[in-house]
Amino acid sequence: MKTFSLKIMTPEKIFYSGECVALRVPLEDGEYGIMANHENVIGAIAPGVVKITTPSSDEDIIGACDEGILKVHDNTVYLLVDAIEYPEDIDEAKEREEMIKAEEILKYNQQRRDRFIVEAELRRAVTRLKVKKKYRK
Repeated sequence: MKTFSLKIMTPEKIFYSGECVALRVPLEDGEYGIMANHENVIGAIAPGVVKITTPSSDEDIIGACDEGILKVHDNTVYLLVDAIEYPEDIDEAKEREEMIKAEEILKYNQQRRDRFIVEAELRRAVTRLKVKKKYRK
């Protein structure tokens, strides 16, 4: 089984660093798959699910990620994301509260800059809730 080196980082932590067999990431234009010896590429990460298949585990490692950047270069993959969490670390009540709050703000606030920020917060909360629900253990 061919592998590649993967490093997933946020400003606060390293989420994963090690060998990987396959990686699925959410890009702005859809889900993207990467395997060993993938061509060099740079892409914009969208909020969504990251799936890591390692050579030593029967189960994929799952993460709910925010926006970021993907770089593939010489059989090494780097993901630099604003935040990423395991499904079991997502606080469902907090995310529901954030989603409701963002939806309320969007109803009444029409300023473009504020709207952009709140829409990003809403996408983050919705993504985390979907990951928590789908990958609940």
